Amino acid sequence: PRAVLRELSEELIASFVRMEERRGRRRQPHRSTPRELPRKIELPQQEHEASRAVLRERAQLRDAQEERYGPHTPAVRALEAGLNAAFDAISHKELPALWPSVPLCGA
Repeated sequence: PRAVLRELSEELIASFVRMEERRGRRRQPHRSTPRELPRKIELPQQEHEASRAVLRERAQLRDAQEERYGPHTPAVRALEAGLNAAFDAISHKELPALWPSVPLCGA
Protein backbone atom coordinates (compact mmCIF):
# COMPACT_ATOMS: atom_id res chain seq x y z
CA PRO A 1 0.00 0.00 0.00
CA ARG A 2 2.82 2.44 0.75
CA ALA A 3 4.35 1.85 -2.68
CA VAL A 4 1.05 2.81 -4.34
CA LEU A 5 0.88 5.99 -2.27
CA ARG A 6 4.50 6.77 -3.11
CA GLU A 7 3.82 6.28 -6.86
CA LEU A 8 0.68 8.31 -6.67
CA SER A 9 2.38 11.13 -4.87
CA GLU A 10 5.24 11.12 -7.40
CA GLU A 11 2.66 11.31 -10.21
CA LEU A 12 0.91 14.17 -8.46
CA ILE A 13 4.19 15.99 -7.89
CA ALA A 14 5.09 15.61 -11.58
CA SER A 15 1.63 16.86 -12.51
CA PHE A 16 1.99 19.90 -10.26
CA VAL A 17 5.44 20.65 -11.68
CA ARG A 18 4.06 20.60 -15.25
CA MET A 19 1.14 22.78 -14.21
CA GLU A 20 3.43 25.36 -12.62
CA GLU A 21 5.63 25.40 -15.72
CA ARG A 22 2.59 26.10 -17.89
CA ARG A 23 1.47 28.86 -15.54
CA GLY A 24 4.93 30.40 -15.64
CA ARG A 25 4.92 30.43 -19.44
CA ARG A 26 1.49 32.10 -19.49
CA ARG A 27 2.60 34.81 -17.08
CA GLN A 28 5.65 35.77 -19.12
CA PRO A 29 4.86 38.20 -21.93
CA HIS A 30 5.84 37.14 -25.42
CA ARG A 31 9.19 38.68 -26.18
CA SER A 32 8.80 38.59 -29.95
CA THR A 33 6.11 41.29 -30.10
CA PRO A 34 6.06 44.26 -27.74
CA ARG A 35 2.73 44.69 -25.98
CA GLU A 36 1.04 48.03 -26.16
CA LEU A 37 -0.65 49.38 -23.11
CA PRO A 38 -4.41 49.69 -23.50
CA ARG A 39 -5.47 53.23 -24.21
CA LYS A 40 -8.58 54.90 -22.91
CA ILE A 41 -11.04 54.99 -25.77
CA GLU A 42 -13.14 58.09 -26.12
CA LEU A 43 -16.54 57.49 -27.64
CA PRO A 44 -18.10 60.03 -29.97
CA GLN A 45 -20.77 62.11 -28.23
CA GLN A 46 -23.69 60.37 -29.98
CA GLU A 47 -22.45 56.89 -29.03
CA HIS A 48 -21.74 58.05 -25.49
CA GLU A 49 -25.31 59.30 -25.12
CA ALA A 50 -26.69 56.09 -26.63
CA SER A 51 -24.73 53.93 -24.21
CA ARG A 52 -25.91 56.09 -21.31
CA ALA A 53 -29.51 55.64 -22.49
CA VAL A 54 -29.10 51.86 -22.55
CA LEU A 55 -27.66 51.90 -19.04
CA ARG A 56 -30.62 53.99 -17.84
CA GLU A 57 -33.08 51.54 -19.45
CA ARG A 58 -31.38 48.57 -17.80
CA ALA A 59 -31.47 50.33 -14.42
CA GLN A 60 -35.19 51.05 -14.88
CA LEU A 61 -35.80 47.40 -15.77
CA ARG A 62 -33.91 46.26 -12.65
CA ASP A 63 -35.92 48.67 -10.50
CA ALA A 64 -39.20 47.44 -12.02
CA GLN A 65 -38.20 43.81 -11.39
CA GLU A 66 -37.29 44.57 -7.79
CA GLU A 67 -40.61 46.33 -7.29
CA ARG A 68 -42.56 43.46 -8.88
CA TYR A 69 -40.76 40.47 -7.33
CA GLY A 70 -39.55 41.98 -4.06
CA PRO A 71 -37.18 39.75 -2.12
CA HIS A 72 -37.51 37.00 -4.76
CA THR A 73 -35.89 39.12 -7.48
CA PRO A 74 -32.51 37.28 -7.45
CA ALA A 75 -34.26 33.90 -7.74
CA VAL A 76 -36.40 35.11 -10.64
CA ARG A 77 -33.34 36.52 -12.41
CA ALA A 78 -31.50 33.22 -11.93
CA LEU A 79 -34.44 31.25 -13.34
CA GLU A 80 -34.65 33.59 -16.31
CA ALA A 81 -30.91 33.30 -16.95
CA GLY A 82 -31.14 29.50 -16.80
CA LEU A 83 -34.04 29.46 -19.23
CA ASN A 84 -32.17 31.75 -21.62
CA ALA A 85 -29.05 29.57 -21.40
CA ALA A 86 -31.07 26.43 -22.14
CA PHE A 87 -32.75 28.13 -25.10
CA ASP A 88 -29.39 29.29 -26.47
CA ALA A 89 -27.90 25.81 -26.09
CA ILE A 90 -30.79 24.22 -27.96
CA SER A 91 -30.70 26.91 -30.64
CA HIS A 92 -26.97 26.40 -31.20
CA LYS A 93 -27.36 22.63 -31.28
CA GLU A 94 -30.46 22.35 -33.47
CA LEU A 95 -29.92 25.45 -35.68
CA PRO A 96 -33.62 26.08 -36.31
CA ALA A 97 -34.75 28.11 -39.32
CA LEU A 98 -35.46 31.73 -38.50
CA TRP A 99 -39.09 32.76 -38.48
CA PRO A 100 -39.87 35.77 -40.65
CA SER A 101 -40.44 38.99 -38.78
CA VAL A 102 -43.27 40.13 -41.06
CA PRO A 103 -46.88 39.43 -40.13
CA LEU A 104 -48.54 36.51 -41.91
CA CYS A 105 -51.82 38.32 -42.48
CA GLY A 106 -52.36 41.81 -43.82
CA ALA A 107 -54.13 43.09 -40.72
